[in-house]
Amino acid sequence: MIRWQRKGLAALALGMALGGLSPAERASAQTVPLNVVYGPVAQTREGDLDHRENLFISVPADLEGHLFLRLFDPEANGLHDTAYGSFGNSTVLFRLLGGAGAYTGVEFPPPVADGSPADPEAGLPLPDEAGVLIAEQRFGAEPATDDRWVTLTPFQASQGEIRDGRAYFRLDVIGEAGDDGNVFAFEVSRAPDASELPADVRLFAFRPTLRWPGTREVVELRFSAPAGERATLQNFDGAEASVELVSTFASTALPASGQDAWASGTFTVPEGETAIEFKGGNETPNDITFALFDEAGGPLPFELPARLRQPALRPEAVGIATPLADCRAVAFDASGSSGDHPLRLQWLFGDGRNSAETVVVHRYDIPGRYEAELQVLGPSDRVASGSSIRLPVHVRDRPTAVAGEAVVAAPGDAILFDGSASLPSDRPISSFLWSFGDGSQASGAEARKTYATPGLYRSVLRVADDADHPCNFGIAQRLVTINFQPTAEAGEARSAAVGEAIRFDGGASYDVDGEIAGWHWAFGDGDSASTAAADHAFQAPGVYEARLTVVDDAGVGNSSASDTVRITVNAPPVPVS
Repeated sequence: MIRWQRKGLAALALGMALGGLSPAERASAQTVPLNVVYGPVAQTREGDLDHRENLFISVPADLEGHLFLRLFDPEANGLHDTAYGSFGNSTVLFRLLGGAGAYTGVEFPPPVADGSPADPEAGLPLPDEAGVLIAEQRFGAEPATDDRWVTLTPFQASQGEIRDGRAYFRLDVIGEAGDDGNVFAFEVSRAPDASELPADVRLFAFRPTLRWPGTREVVELRFSAPAGERATLQNFDGAEASVELVSTFASTALPASGQDAWASGTFTVPEGETAIEFKGGNETPNDITFALFDEAGGPLPFELPARLRQPALRPEAVGIATPLADCRAVAFDASGSSGDHPLRLQWLFGDGRNSAETVVVHRYDIPGRYEAELQVLGPSDRVASGSSIRLPVHVRDRPTAVAGEAVVAAPGDAILFDGSASLPSDRPISSFLWSFGDGSQASGAEARKTYATPGLYRSVLRVADDADHPCNFGIAQRLVTINFQPTAEAGEARSAAVGEAIRFDGGASYDVDGEIAGWHWAFGDGDSASTAAADHAFQAPGVYEARLTVVDDAGVGNSSASDTVRITVNAPPVPVS
Protein backbone atom coordinates (compact mmCIF):
# COMPACT_ATOMS: atom_id res chain seq x y z
CA MET A 1 0.00 0.00 0.00
CA ILE A 2 1.21 3.51 -0.78
CA ARG A 3 0.60 6.64 1.25
CA TRP A 4 0.58 9.83 -0.79
CA GLN A 5 3.08 11.67 1.40
CA ARG A 6 5.69 9.08 0.43
CA LYS A 7 5.38 9.50 -3.28
CA GLY A 8 8.03 11.36 -5.29
CA LEU A 9 6.82 12.72 -8.59
CA ALA A 10 3.20 12.92 -7.45
CA ALA A 11 3.92 15.88 -5.18
CA LEU A 12 5.78 17.61 -7.99
CA ALA A 13 2.99 16.82 -10.43
CA LEU A 14 0.44 18.44 -8.12
CA GLY A 15 2.64 21.51 -7.99
CA MET A 16 2.54 21.68 -11.77
CA ALA A 17 -0.39 23.10 -13.68
CA LEU A 18 -3.25 20.66 -13.30
CA GLY A 19 -5.29 23.39 -14.93
CA GLY A 20 -4.90 22.36 -18.54
CA LEU A 21 -8.51 23.19 -19.34
CA SER A 22 -9.32 26.54 -20.88
CA PRO A 23 -10.98 29.25 -18.75
CA ALA A 24 -14.16 28.82 -20.77
CA GLU A 25 -14.23 25.10 -20.05
CA ARG A 26 -13.57 25.65 -16.37
CA ALA A 27 -16.40 28.18 -16.17
CA SER A 28 -18.95 25.84 -17.70
CA ALA A 29 -20.69 23.06 -15.82
CA GLN A 30 -20.17 19.56 -17.11
CA THR A 31 -23.39 18.04 -18.42
CA VAL A 32 -22.03 14.66 -19.55
CA PRO A 33 -20.85 12.91 -16.36
CA LEU A 34 -18.01 10.45 -16.79
CA ASN A 35 -17.12 9.36 -13.24
CA VAL A 36 -18.77 6.11 -12.25
CA VAL A 37 -19.15 4.02 -9.10
CA TYR A 38 -20.96 0.69 -8.80
CA GLY A 39 -22.79 -0.81 -5.86
CA PRO A 40 -20.96 -3.49 -3.87
CA VAL A 41 -23.00 -6.32 -5.41
CA ALA A 42 -21.72 -5.52 -8.91
CA GLN A 43 -18.91 -7.68 -10.20
CA THR A 44 -15.48 -6.21 -10.94
CA ARG A 45 -15.88 -7.00 -14.63
CA GLU A 46 -18.02 -3.88 -14.78
CA GLY A 47 -14.74 -1.94 -14.45
CA ASP A 48 -15.08 -0.83 -10.81
CA LEU A 49 -12.64 -2.62 -8.52
CA ASP A 50 -13.54 -1.24 -5.11
CA HIS A 51 -17.00 0.36 -5.50
CA ARG A 52 -15.52 3.59 -4.25
CA GLU A 53 -14.10 6.78 -5.74
CA ASN A 54 -11.62 8.91 -3.79
CA LEU A 55 -11.66 12.31 -5.47
CA PHE A 56 -9.59 15.27 -4.34
CA ILE A 57 -10.04 19.04 -4.26
CA SER A 58 -7.23 21.54 -3.80
CA VAL A 59 -7.75 25.28 -3.32
CA PRO A 60 -5.42 28.07 -2.21
CA ALA A 61 -5.18 27.96 1.59
CA ASP A 62 -5.80 31.71 1.80
CA LEU A 63 -8.93 31.62 -0.38
CA GLU A 64 -11.62 33.56 1.46
CA GLY A 65 -15.37 33.09 1.52
CA HIS A 66 -17.64 30.11 1.07
CA LEU A 67 -17.24 27.46 -1.57
CA PHE A 68 -19.92 25.00 -2.63
CA LEU A 69 -19.48 21.37 -3.55
CA ARG A 70 -21.93 20.65 -6.36
CA LEU A 71 -22.87 17.22 -7.71
CA PHE A 72 -24.32 16.41 -11.11
CA ASP A 73 -26.75 13.48 -11.35
CA PRO A 74 -25.84 11.99 -7.95
CA GLU A 75 -28.79 9.56 -7.89
CA ALA A 76 -28.28 6.02 -9.18
CA ASN A 77 -31.55 5.38 -10.99
CA GLY A 78 -31.95 7.55 -14.05
CA LEU A 79 -30.36 9.15 -17.06
CA HIS A 80 -26.65 8.33 -17.56
CA ASP A 81 -26.79 5.51 -14.98
CA THR A 82 -26.52 1.78 -15.67
CA ALA A 83 -28.69 -0.99 -14.22
CA TYR A 84 -26.53 -4.01 -13.60
CA GLY A 85 -29.56 -6.05 -12.58
CA SER A 86 -32.52 -3.73 -12.16
CA PHE A 87 -32.85 -0.06 -11.26
CA GLY A 88 -33.79 1.10 -7.82
CA ASN A 89 -31.76 -1.18 -5.58
CA SER A 90 -28.64 0.97 -5.15
CA THR A 91 -27.50 3.57 -2.65
CA VAL A 92 -24.47 5.83 -3.08
CA LEU A 93 -22.84 7.82 -0.28
CA PHE A 94 -21.22 11.16 -1.08
CA ARG A 95 -19.12 12.57 1.74
CA LEU A 96 -16.71 15.51 1.88
CA LEU A 97 -13.77 15.41 4.27
CA GLY A 98 -11.14 17.96 5.24
CA GLY A 99 -8.67 18.37 8.05
CA ALA A 100 -5.67 16.21 8.84
CA GLY A 101 -5.50 13.03 6.78
CA ALA A 102 -8.06 14.08 4.17
CA TYR A 103 -5.29 13.98 1.59
CA THR A 104 -2.22 12.45 3.19
CA GLY A 105 -4.02 9.69 5.08
CA VAL A 106 -5.29 7.87 2.00
CA GLU A 107 -3.67 4.65 0.84
CA PHE A 108 -3.96 2.86 -2.46
CA PRO A 109 -2.56 -0.41 -3.77
CA PRO A 110 0.79 -0.20 -5.58
CA PRO A 111 1.20 -1.07 -9.27
CA VAL A 112 0.20 -4.59 -10.22
CA ALA A 113 1.75 -6.97 -12.70
CA ASP A 114 0.59 -6.70 -16.27
CA GLY A 115 -2.35 -9.02 -16.87
CA SER A 116 -3.26 -9.33 -13.19
CA PRO A 117 -6.89 -10.03 -12.28
CA ALA A 118 -8.93 -7.84 -9.96
CA ASP A 119 -6.95 -6.68 -6.93
CA PRO A 120 -7.97 -8.78 -3.91
CA GLU A 121 -7.18 -5.83 -1.61
CA ALA A 122 -9.56 -3.51 -3.40
CA GLY A 123 -12.40 -2.18 -1.29
CA LEU A 124 -10.54 -2.01 2.02
CA PRO A 125 -12.05 0.65 4.28
CA LEU A 126 -10.23 3.93 4.79
CA PRO A 127 -8.48 4.37 8.15
CA ASP A 128 -10.46 6.23 10.78
CA GLU A 129 -7.95 9.08 10.86
CA ALA A 130 -8.30 9.83 7.13
CA GLY A 131 -9.83 13.27 7.49
CA VAL A 132 -12.58 15.16 9.28
CA LEU A 133 -16.13 14.80 7.97
CA ILE A 134 -17.62 18.06 6.67
CA ALA A 135 -20.84 16.74 5.13
CA GLU A 136 -22.34 13.58 3.70
CA GLN A 137 -25.51 12.54 1.90
CA ARG A 138 -26.89 9.30 0.48
CA PHE A 139 -28.62 9.13 -2.87
CA GLY A 140 -30.77 6.34 -4.17
CA ALA A 141 -33.53 6.71 -6.76
CA GLU A 142 -34.48 10.38 -6.26
CA PRO A 143 -35.89 11.75 -9.55
CA ALA A 144 -35.31 15.31 -8.32
CA THR A 145 -31.55 14.89 -8.66
CA ASP A 146 -31.58 13.05 -11.99
CA ASP A 147 -29.61 14.81 -14.76
CA ARG A 148 -29.19 18.03 -12.79
CA TRP A 149 -26.83 19.83 -10.45
CA VAL A 150 -27.40 19.81 -6.68
CA THR A 151 -25.33 21.32 -3.89
CA LEU A 152 -23.97 18.88 -1.34
CA THR A 153 -22.54 21.41 1.11
CA PRO A 154 -20.83 24.74 1.58
CA PHE A 155 -17.27 24.69 2.91
CA GLN A 156 -14.27 26.97 3.39
CA ALA A 157 -10.57 26.66 2.60
CA SER A 158 -9.75 26.76 6.30
CA GLN A 159 -11.50 23.40 6.74
CA GLY A 160 -9.05 21.59 4.49
CA GLU A 161 -5.79 19.82 5.20
CA ILE A 162 -3.23 22.60 4.78
CA ARG A 163 -0.05 21.66 2.98
CA ASP A 164 2.39 23.99 1.21
CA GLY A 165 -0.10 26.83 0.82
CA ARG A 166 -2.92 24.61 -0.42
CA ALA A 167 -6.06 23.34 1.31
CA TYR A 168 -6.92 19.74 0.42
CA PHE A 169 -10.30 17.99 0.62
CA ARG A 170 -11.44 14.50 -0.29
CA LEU A 171 -14.76 13.55 -1.79
CA ASP A 172 -15.52 9.89 -1.13
CA VAL A 173 -18.18 8.39 -3.38
CA ILE A 174 -19.07 4.94 -2.07
CA GLY A 175 -21.44 2.39 -3.51
CA GLU A 176 -23.11 1.26 -0.31
CA ALA A 177 -25.89 -0.98 -1.64
CA GLY A 178 -27.07 -2.58 -4.85
CA ASP A 179 -25.38 -3.26 -8.13
CA ASP A 180 -26.21 -0.26 -10.34
CA GLY A 181 -23.59 1.93 -11.98
CA ASN A 182 -23.98 5.53 -10.81
CA VAL A 183 -22.48 7.99 -13.29
CA PHE A 184 -21.90 11.45 -11.86
CA ALA A 185 -19.80 14.62 -11.96
CA PHE A 186 -18.74 17.16 -9.35
CA GLU A 187 -17.38 20.69 -9.18
CA VAL A 188 -16.49 23.48 -6.76
CA SER A 189 -18.34 26.76 -7.21
CA ARG A 190 -18.53 30.19 -5.65
CA ALA A 191 -22.32 30.02 -5.90
CA PRO A 192 -24.69 27.33 -4.55
CA ASP A 193 -26.86 27.22 -7.65
CA ALA A 194 -24.55 28.14 -10.51
CA SER A 195 -21.22 27.12 -11.95
CA GLU A 196 -18.81 29.86 -10.84
CA LEU A 197 -15.45 28.20 -10.51
CA PRO A 198 -12.93 29.98 -8.29
CA ALA A 199 -9.45 30.69 -9.56
CA ASP A 200 -6.82 28.00 -9.09
CA VAL A 201 -9.13 25.21 -7.97
CA ARG A 202 -7.80 21.77 -8.81
CA LEU A 203 -9.83 18.58 -9.01
CA PHE A 204 -7.90 15.34 -9.30
CA ALA A 205 -7.89 11.63 -8.59
CA PHE A 206 -5.30 8.87 -8.46
CA ARG A 207 -7.40 5.86 -9.50
CA PRO A 208 -10.62 7.06 -11.14
CA THR A 209 -13.18 4.82 -12.78
CA LEU A 210 -14.43 6.53 -15.93
CA ARG A 211 -17.00 5.86 -18.60
CA TRP A 212 -16.87 6.00 -22.35
CA PRO A 213 -20.61 6.45 -23.03
CA GLY A 214 -20.64 4.83 -26.45
CA THR A 215 -20.68 8.00 -28.53
CA ARG A 216 -18.32 8.85 -31.37
CA GLU A 217 -16.32 11.11 -29.07
CA VAL A 218 -13.19 10.14 -27.16
CA VAL A 219 -12.71 10.60 -23.42
CA GLU A 220 -9.78 12.84 -22.54
CA LEU A 221 -8.19 12.38 -19.11
CA ARG A 222 -5.44 14.91 -18.50
CA PHE A 223 -2.47 14.49 -16.22
CA SER A 224 0.66 16.40 -15.30
CA ALA A 225 4.07 14.85 -14.76
CA PRO A 226 7.62 16.06 -15.33
CA ALA A 227 8.58 15.80 -19.00
CA GLY A 228 11.24 13.22 -19.74
CA GLU A 229 10.40 11.02 -16.75
CA ARG A 230 9.28 7.43 -17.16
CA ALA A 231 5.71 6.65 -16.12
CA THR A 232 3.44 3.61 -16.25
CA LEU A 233 -0.27 3.69 -17.06
CA GLN A 234 -2.36 0.82 -15.75
CA ASN A 235 -5.96 0.28 -16.79
CA PHE A 236 -8.46 -2.27 -15.57
CA ASP A 237 -11.30 -3.95 -17.49
CA GLY A 238 -10.76 -1.93 -20.66
CA ALA A 239 -12.56 -4.49 -22.83
CA GLU A 240 -9.94 -3.99 -25.55
CA ALA A 241 -10.69 -0.27 -25.86
CA SER A 242 -8.42 2.11 -27.75
CA VAL A 243 -6.09 3.74 -25.19
CA GLU A 244 -3.59 6.38 -26.25
CA LEU A 245 -1.07 8.67 -24.62
CA VAL A 246 -1.54 12.04 -26.27
CA SER A 247 0.37 15.29 -26.13
CA THR A 248 -0.12 18.43 -28.14
CA PHE A 249 1.86 17.10 -31.07
CA ALA A 250 1.98 13.30 -30.80
CA SER A 251 -0.04 10.20 -29.97
CA THR A 252 1.21 6.82 -28.77
CA ALA A 253 -0.92 3.70 -28.42
CA LEU A 254 -0.82 2.07 -24.98
CA PRO A 255 -1.91 -1.45 -24.02
CA ALA A 256 -5.61 -1.82 -23.25
CA SER A 257 -6.79 -4.35 -20.72
CA GLY A 258 -9.23 -7.11 -21.43
CA GLN A 259 -12.21 -8.19 -19.37
CA ASP A 260 -11.67 -8.08 -15.59
CA ALA A 261 -7.86 -7.71 -15.81
CA TRP A 262 -5.12 -5.10 -15.65
CA ALA A 263 -2.87 -3.94 -18.48
CA SER A 264 0.27 -1.83 -18.13
CA GLY A 265 2.15 0.42 -20.51
CA THR A 266 5.32 2.37 -19.72
CA PHE A 267 6.24 5.57 -21.56
CA THR A 268 8.36 8.70 -21.38
CA VAL A 269 6.30 11.74 -20.40
CA PRO A 270 6.18 14.15 -23.37
CA GLU A 271 6.72 17.90 -23.25
CA GLY A 272 3.72 20.18 -22.80
CA GLU A 273 0.15 19.16 -22.08
CA THR A 274 -0.51 15.44 -21.73
CA ALA A 275 -3.58 13.23 -21.49
CA ILE A 276 -4.89 9.72 -21.84
CA GLU A 277 -7.58 9.29 -24.50
CA PHE A 278 -9.78 6.22 -24.68
CA LYS A 279 -12.81 5.06 -26.61
CA GLY A 280 -14.54 1.96 -27.90
CA GLY A 281 -13.99 -1.57 -26.76
CA ASN A 282 -16.16 -4.64 -26.58
CA GLU A 283 -18.66 -3.02 -24.21
CA THR A 284 -20.97 -0.05 -24.64
CA PRO A 285 -20.82 1.88 -22.44
CA ASN A 286 -17.32 0.95 -21.35
CA ASP A 287 -16.20 1.66 -17.77
CA ILE A 288 -12.44 1.55 -17.11
CA THR A 289 -10.32 2.18 -14.01
CA PHE A 290 -7.03 4.01 -14.54
CA ALA A 291 -3.91 4.41 -12.39
CA LEU A 292 -0.65 6.20 -13.20
CA PHE A 293 2.71 5.63 -11.50
CA ASP A 294 6.15 7.18 -11.64
CA GLU A 295 9.29 5.11 -12.19
CA ALA A 296 9.60 4.43 -8.45
CA GLY A 297 6.01 3.16 -8.26
CA GLY A 298 4.58 6.31 -6.68
CA PRO A 299 1.06 7.30 -7.82
CA LEU A 300 0.55 10.29 -10.10
CA PRO A 301 -2.67 12.34 -10.26
CA PHE A 302 -5.16 12.67 -13.09
CA GLU A 303 -6.90 16.00 -13.60
CA LEU A 304 -10.67 16.04 -13.34
CA PRO A 305 -13.13 16.29 -14.86
CA ALA A 306 -12.45 14.01 -17.77
CA ARG A 307 -13.93 15.44 -20.96
CA LEU A 308 -15.64 14.13 -24.05
CA ARG A 309 -13.81 15.40 -27.12
CA GLN A 310 -14.71 15.36 -30.78
CA PRO A 311 -12.39 12.97 -32.63
CA ALA A 312 -10.90 15.69 -34.79
CA LEU A 313 -7.94 14.82 -36.96
CA ARG A 314 -4.64 16.40 -36.14
CA PRO A 315 -3.41 18.97 -38.65
CA GLU A 316 -0.59 17.90 -40.93
CA ALA A 317 2.68 19.75 -40.43
CA VAL A 318 4.61 20.12 -43.67
CA GLY A 319 7.79 22.17 -43.54
CA ILE A 320 10.81 22.80 -45.71
CA ALA A 321 14.13 24.26 -44.59
CA THR A 322 16.33 25.55 -47.41
CA PRO A 323 19.84 26.89 -46.69
CA LEU A 324 20.55 30.07 -48.62
CA ALA A 325 23.70 31.08 -50.45
CA ASP A 326 24.93 33.53 -47.80
CA CYS A 327 25.54 30.45 -45.61
CA ARG A 328 24.02 31.75 -42.35
CA ALA A 329 20.42 32.25 -43.53
CA VAL A 330 17.82 29.49 -43.97
CA ALA A 331 14.41 29.84 -45.62
CA PHE A 332 11.62 28.07 -43.72
CA ASP A 333 8.33 27.34 -45.48
CA ALA A 334 5.28 25.82 -43.77
CA SER A 335 2.78 26.74 -46.47
CA GLY A 336 2.18 23.07 -47.29
CA SER A 337 0.67 22.40 -43.85
CA SER A 338 -3.03 21.55 -43.77
CA GLY A 339 -5.90 20.93 -41.38
CA ASP A 340 -9.03 22.53 -40.00
CA HIS A 341 -8.68 26.29 -39.95
CA PRO A 342 -7.65 28.49 -38.36
CA LEU A 343 -4.21 26.96 -38.06
CA ARG A 344 -1.59 28.39 -35.75
CA LEU A 345 2.01 27.85 -36.77
CA GLN A 346 5.26 28.24 -34.92
CA TRP A 347 8.82 27.67 -36.04
CA LEU A 348 11.37 26.79 -33.36
CA PHE A 349 14.72 27.34 -35.03
CA GLY A 350 16.84 25.42 -32.56
CA ASP A 351 18.93 28.41 -31.49
CA GLY A 352 16.50 29.75 -28.90
CA ARG A 353 14.53 31.89 -31.33
CA ASN A 354 11.18 31.30 -33.02
CA SER A 355 8.67 32.79 -35.42
CA ALA A 356 4.95 32.52 -36.08
CA GLU A 357 5.33 33.38 -39.78
CA THR A 358 4.34 30.75 -42.31
CA VAL A 359 7.29 31.60 -44.56
CA VAL A 360 10.31 33.18 -42.94
CA VAL A 361 14.04 33.58 -43.46
CA HIS A 362 16.04 33.08 -40.29
CA ARG A 363 19.70 33.94 -39.89
CA TYR A 364 21.84 31.92 -37.50
CA ASP A 365 24.69 33.60 -35.66
CA ILE A 366 26.92 30.56 -35.32
CA PRO A 367 27.54 27.75 -37.81
CA GLY A 368 26.61 24.26 -36.72
CA ARG A 369 23.94 21.62 -36.94
CA TYR A 370 20.54 22.58 -35.56
CA GLU A 371 17.19 20.83 -35.30
CA ALA A 372 14.31 23.11 -36.20
CA GLU A 373 10.75 22.19 -35.30
CA LEU A 374 7.52 23.20 -36.98
CA GLN A 375 4.51 23.11 -34.68
CA VAL A 376 1.02 23.33 -36.16
CA LEU A 377 -2.04 23.75 -33.93
CA GLY A 378 -5.62 23.31 -35.04
CA PRO A 379 -8.74 24.91 -33.53
CA SER A 380 -9.66 21.88 -31.39
CA ASP A 381 -9.66 22.24 -27.60
CA ARG A 382 -8.29 18.71 -27.23
CA VAL A 383 -4.80 18.16 -25.92
CA ALA A 384 -4.17 16.27 -29.16
CA SER A 385 -4.75 19.35 -31.28
CA GLY A 386 -1.46 19.71 -33.10
CA SER A 387 1.30 18.04 -35.01
CA SER A 388 4.94 18.80 -35.44
CA ILE A 389 7.90 17.82 -37.54
CA ARG A 390 11.59 18.24 -36.92
CA LEU A 391 13.92 19.37 -39.66
CA PRO A 392 17.72 19.10 -39.63
CA VAL A 393 19.38 22.43 -40.39
CA HIS A 394 23.01 22.65 -41.44
CA VAL A 395 24.55 26.10 -41.07
CA ARG A 396 28.15 26.22 -42.26
CA ASP A 397 30.88 28.54 -43.46
CA ARG A 398 32.17 28.10 -46.96
CA PRO A 399 35.56 26.48 -47.40
CA THR A 400 38.14 29.26 -47.81
CA ALA A 401 40.06 29.25 -51.06
CA VAL A 402 43.61 30.64 -50.86
CA ALA A 403 44.94 31.19 -54.37
CA GLY A 404 48.17 32.99 -53.50
CA GLU A 405 49.55 36.48 -53.90
CA ALA A 406 49.53 38.43 -57.14
CA VAL A 407 52.40 37.50 -59.43
CA VAL A 408 54.26 39.14 -62.32
CA ALA A 409 56.01 37.01 -64.93
CA ALA A 410 57.34 37.17 -68.45
CA PRO A 411 55.71 35.38 -71.36
CA GLY A 412 56.73 31.74 -71.32
CA ASP A 413 57.64 31.69 -67.64
CA ALA A 414 56.26 28.67 -65.73
CA ILE A 415 54.14 30.00 -62.86
CA LEU A 416 53.31 27.82 -59.84
CA PHE A 417 49.72 27.96 -58.64
CA ASP A 418 49.40 26.48 -55.13
CA GLY A 419 46.03 26.30 -53.32
CA SER A 420 47.15 23.96 -50.54
CA ALA A 421 46.79 26.74 -47.95
CA SER A 422 43.02 26.76 -48.53
CA LEU A 423 40.96 26.12 -45.40
CA PRO A 424 38.16 23.52 -45.18
CA SER A 425 34.73 24.10 -43.63
CA ASP A 426 33.29 21.22 -41.61
CA ARG A 427 34.27 18.67 -44.25
CA PRO A 428 37.60 18.15 -46.07
CA ILE A 429 38.15 19.92 -49.36
CA SER A 430 37.62 17.37 -52.10
CA SER A 431 38.33 19.33 -55.29
CA PHE A 432 40.47 22.21 -56.56
CA LEU A 433 39.75 23.85 -59.91
CA TRP A 434 41.98 26.54 -61.42
CA SER A 435 40.66 28.84 -64.15
CA PHE A 436 43.63 30.82 -65.46
CA GLY A 437 41.81 33.66 -67.15
CA ASP A 438 42.86 32.77 -70.68
CA GLY A 439 40.28 30.03 -71.20
CA SER A 440 42.43 27.22 -69.84
CA GLN A 441 41.86 25.27 -66.62
CA ALA A 442 43.58 22.74 -64.41
CA SER A 443 42.58 20.66 -61.39
CA GLY A 444 44.49 19.80 -58.26
CA ALA A 445 45.86 21.73 -55.34
CA GLU A 446 48.98 22.64 -57.40
CA ALA A 447 49.31 23.50 -61.08
CA ARG A 448 51.89 25.14 -63.37
CA LYS A 449 50.95 27.51 -66.13
CA THR A 450 52.74 29.55 -68.82
CA TYR A 451 51.22 32.52 -70.60
CA ALA A 452 52.28 33.42 -74.12
CA THR A 453 50.80 36.88 -74.36
CA PRO A 454 51.46 39.84 -72.08
CA GLY A 455 48.46 41.19 -70.18
CA LEU A 456 46.53 41.11 -66.89
CA TYR A 457 44.86 37.78 -66.10
CA ARG A 458 42.47 37.01 -63.27
CA SER A 459 43.05 33.42 -62.30
CA VAL A 460 40.32 31.87 -60.10
CA LEU A 461 40.64 29.01 -57.64
CA ARG A 462 37.43 27.18 -56.76
CA VAL A 463 37.66 24.74 -53.86
CA ALA A 464 34.73 22.47 -52.94
CA ASP A 465 33.79 19.70 -50.54
CA ASP A 466 31.19 16.95 -50.84
CA ALA A 467 28.55 18.53 -48.56
CA ASP A 468 25.04 18.69 -50.01
CA HIS A 469 24.80 22.39 -49.27
CA PRO A 470 24.84 25.62 -51.29
CA CYS A 471 27.86 26.73 -49.27
CA ASN A 472 30.04 23.78 -50.22
CA PHE A 473 32.53 25.81 -52.27
CA GLY A 474 34.77 28.85 -51.94
CA ILE A 475 36.39 31.08 -54.55
CA ALA A 476 39.52 33.23 -54.57
CA GLN A 477 41.32 35.22 -57.27
CA ARG A 478 44.99 35.58 -58.03
CA LEU A 479 46.06 38.42 -60.31
CA VAL A 480 48.66 37.42 -62.87
CA THR A 481 50.52 40.12 -64.79
CA ILE A 482 52.42 38.91 -67.85
CA ASN A 483 54.84 41.74 -68.45
CA PHE A 484 54.98 43.87 -71.55
CA GLN A 485 58.60 44.54 -72.51
CA PRO A 486 59.51 48.23 -72.11
CA THR A 487 60.41 50.36 -75.18
CA ALA A 488 63.74 52.19 -75.33
CA GLU A 489 63.93 55.44 -77.38
CA ALA A 490 67.55 56.54 -77.88
CA GLY A 491 66.72 59.40 -80.27
CA GLU A 492 67.70 60.35 -83.86
CA ALA A 493 71.15 60.01 -85.48
CA ARG A 494 73.33 63.10 -85.16
CA SER A 495 76.69 64.60 -86.11
CA ALA A 496 79.15 66.52 -83.98
CA ALA A 497 82.71 67.74 -83.99
CA VAL A 498 85.42 66.25 -81.90
CA GLY A 499 85.05 67.56 -78.38
CA GLU A 500 81.55 68.89 -78.99
CA ALA A 501 79.11 67.95 -76.20
CA ILE A 502 76.09 65.98 -77.36
CA ARG A 503 72.85 65.65 -75.35
CA PHE A 504 71.64 62.06 -75.09
CA ASP A 505 68.02 61.89 -73.84
CA GLY A 506 66.10 58.60 -73.31
CA GLY A 507 63.09 60.32 -71.79
CA ALA A 508 60.86 59.17 -74.62
CA SER A 509 61.27 55.57 -73.50
CA TYR A 510 58.15 54.03 -71.94
CA ASP A 511 56.58 50.95 -70.38
CA VAL A 512 52.89 50.27 -71.14
CA ASP A 513 52.19 48.34 -67.95
CA GLY A 514 54.55 49.95 -65.49
CA GLU A 515 57.36 52.42 -65.08
CA ILE A 516 60.90 52.69 -66.42
CA ALA A 517 63.03 51.93 -63.43
CA GLY A 518 66.53 52.35 -64.93
CA TRP A 519 68.48 53.72 -67.87
CA HIS A 520 71.97 52.87 -69.12
CA TRP A 521 73.85 54.62 -71.91
CA ALA A 522 76.87 52.94 -73.55
CA PHE A 523 78.33 55.63 -75.86
CA GLY A 524 80.48 53.32 -77.94
CA ASP A 525 83.81 54.88 -76.91
CA GLY A 526 84.03 53.06 -73.60
CA ASP A 527 82.21 55.68 -71.60
CA SER A 528 78.71 55.20 -70.13
CA ALA A 529 76.02 56.88 -68.01
CA SER A 530 73.12 55.63 -65.90
CA THR A 531 70.67 58.48 -66.18
CA ALA A 532 67.79 59.12 -68.52
CA ALA A 533 69.66 62.10 -70.03
CA ALA A 534 73.40 62.61 -70.26
CA ASP A 535 75.88 64.97 -72.05
CA HIS A 536 78.86 63.35 -73.74
CA ALA A 537 81.69 64.62 -76.01
CA PHE A 538 83.66 62.28 -78.25
CA GLN A 539 87.42 62.92 -78.38
CA ALA A 540 88.17 61.27 -81.68
CA PRO A 541 86.50 61.44 -85.05
CA GLY A 542 84.55 58.46 -86.22
CA VAL A 543 81.16 56.85 -86.37
CA TYR A 544 79.84 55.67 -82.98
CA GLU A 545 76.82 53.56 -82.06
CA ALA A 546 75.46 54.68 -78.70
CA ARG A 547 73.18 52.13 -76.99
CA LEU A 548 70.39 52.95 -74.53
CA THR A 549 69.16 50.10 -72.32
CA VAL A 550 66.04 50.66 -70.20
CA VAL A 551 64.70 48.42 -67.42
CA ASP A 552 61.07 48.44 -66.20
CA ASP A 553 59.84 47.86 -62.66
CA ALA A 554 58.55 44.30 -63.20
CA GLY A 555 61.82 42.59 -62.51
CA VAL A 556 61.16 39.65 -64.81
CA GLY A 557 62.88 38.13 -67.80
CA ASN A 558 61.58 40.62 -70.36
CA SER A 559 61.99 43.71 -68.24
CA SER A 560 64.76 45.29 -70.37
CA ALA A 561 64.97 46.71 -73.88
CA SER A 562 67.65 48.54 -75.94
CA ASP A 563 67.82 51.09 -78.73
CA THR A 564 70.83 52.56 -80.59
CA VAL A 565 71.60 55.89 -82.14
CA ARG A 566 74.35 56.63 -84.70
CA ILE A 567 76.69 59.47 -83.90
CA THR A 568 79.12 60.82 -86.56
CA VAL A 569 82.07 62.76 -85.11
CA ASN A 570 83.93 64.90 -87.62
CA ALA A 571 87.63 65.73 -87.39
CA PRO A 572 88.51 69.44 -87.32
CA PRO A 573 89.35 70.91 -90.78
CA VAL A 574 93.06 70.90 -91.85
CA PRO A 575 94.35 74.15 -93.47
CA VAL A 576 95.64 73.76 -97.05
CA SER A 577 98.99 75.49 -97.64
